[in-house]
Amino acid sequence: MSGAAEQPARPRPYVKRAGDAATAARLRRERELLALAQLPGVVQLVALEGPPHDPVLATARVDGPDLARASDLTDEEVAAVVAEVAVTLADLHELGIVHGAVVPGHVLLAPDGRPVLCGFGYGARAGEPPVAEAPLPAAAVDAARAEGAPLTPASDVLALGALLDTMLATAQTTPAGEGHRDALRALV
Repeated sequence: MSGAAEQPARPRPYVKRAGDAATAARLRRERELLALAQLPGVVQLVALEGPPHDPVLATARVDGPDLARASDLTDEEVAAVVAEVAVTLADLHELGIVHGAVVPGHVLLAPDGRPVLCGFGYGARAGEPPVAEAPLPAAAVDAARAEGAPLTPASDVLALGALLDTMLATAQTTPAGEGHRDALRALV
C-alpha cells in the first residue's frame, strides 16, 4: 500500500450531444450562459468539446430527479423549492441572464433537496433573442412576447408562476399546509 491518500471517485458529468445544427446552437448558447452563471442554484459547466457544428456539452451531474419526476413533494416543500428557484432567477436576472425555459424538467433536486436549474439552451442575455424558442406549456408562455423577440426577466417570472401552479397540482397537502395552498395559488 502506498502512502498516497486515495482520491474519491469523481461523478461522471452529464453529457449532451448536438446531432443537428439547431441543437449545436443551443449547446453553444447554454455553455455561454453557464460560464456567466456560476451560482449555487445553477448546474455547473464542466466543458464544451468537439467541433462547432457538433459540440458536446458536459455539466456537473446532479444526483436527483427533476421536478417533473418528483411527485411526492408536500405543499411546504413545493413552496420552498419555488422560493429557492425564484432567488436563483433573481440572481441570474441581476447578471443579465434570462433562463428562457423554467419548466419542471429543468429544475433538478439535489440529494439535499436544493433545486438546481439546468437547460439554459433556450435562454439569452436579457434583451437578446434566444437561439431557439423553448417548447413551453401554454401557461408558461409570455403572450406579450412575440416569437423570436428578445427575452426579458418577465418571461422567467411568468414561467415560475406556471411552475408553482403545476407543482401544487400534484403536491401532497399536509394538515399544516392546508391554508398555504390558497395563499400560494394567489401568487399565480
